[in-house]
Amino acid sequence: ARVCASHFGLPLYRLDPGRIFEGIVGASESRLDALLALLERMSPLVLWLDEIDKSLAGTESGSSDGGTTARVVGRLLTWLQENPHPVFVVATANHPDRLPPEMLRRGRFDELFFVDLPNAEARAEILDIHLRHKAAAALGQSPPLADALEAYLAQARSAEGFSGAELEAALIEARLSAYARGEALAATDLEDALAVTVPLSQSRSEDIASLRAWAKSRARRA
Repeated sequence: ARVCASHFGLPLYRLDPGRIFEGIVGASESRLDALLALLERMSPLVLWLDEIDKSLAGTESGSSDGGTTARVVGRLLTWLQENPHPVFVVATANHPDRLPPEMLRRGRFDELFFVDLPNAEARAEILDIHLRHKAAAALGQSPPLADALEAYLAQARSAEGFSGAELEAALIEARLSAYARGEALAATDLEDALAVTVPLSQSRSEDIASLRAWAKSRARRA
């Protein structure tokens, strides 16, 4: 979503769909209508619907919410189909199989991408961003390293199954260890932090395998 906004030169607005819902009957639909009207007035823009599966799944469970979710989803689908305003919509989901099938058809969302865990070179690039570039942007310069850069990137390449967020968390832990000693970050600090981290690819391997199997014939690989 951020890359799209940067590429198009448009502002990015993030929406948690769960915040649309209210307890009063009819209030959720009214809030969605007001929100969509506001987006149309503010367009052109990129709209990021974050973790859409957590709030808009289960449209058939009308008995538990009086049909509110189904009505909200129906309004959103109509808007996605017919909205003439330049609003580029990007949605993220960890469980797209829980979404109603009509939401995933072309005309609502024109393409469905599957973003898998990063490979070895992608992990090295991600670590380099957090190790040098992000720190330089925040501090004005990159913190000193005790070892050659390649030693840290090699650790990332060997961290099979780690996501970008898990690499970042391990790096933060490694930096805290080095800071506690009063020394520059060493490659062994990162190695130790990675060694004690259990990535989701291990702890939830069945879920990830299921998602990969679902996406194999239903989505385009990003």
